[in-house]
Amino acid sequence: MHMSGRKTVLAALVVFAALILMPLIAQVPAERELFKNTNIFAVQNAPTSATVFSVDSPHIVTYIMTYHYFNYGVLPGSIV
Repeated sequence: MHMSGRKTVLAALVVFAALILMPLIAQVPAERELFKNTNIFAVQNAPTSATVFSVDSPHIVTYIMTYHYFNYGVLPGSIV
């Protein structure tokens, strides 16, 4: 295949990808924050209750941020 034939095939692939992939990409919902529990104050061990949250529909979790105050050797909790 000579150069102009390769360019034609490449152009066809780009058009095909645009026609197939762009509608799929457009359907992906924007990322949004589901739950945030942060503070600017000191944290301590032995919370009075567990931090929990729930959702009423399926979600794809892409990021979890956590921190733990490791005072006097107390091990962190868990993310379940």
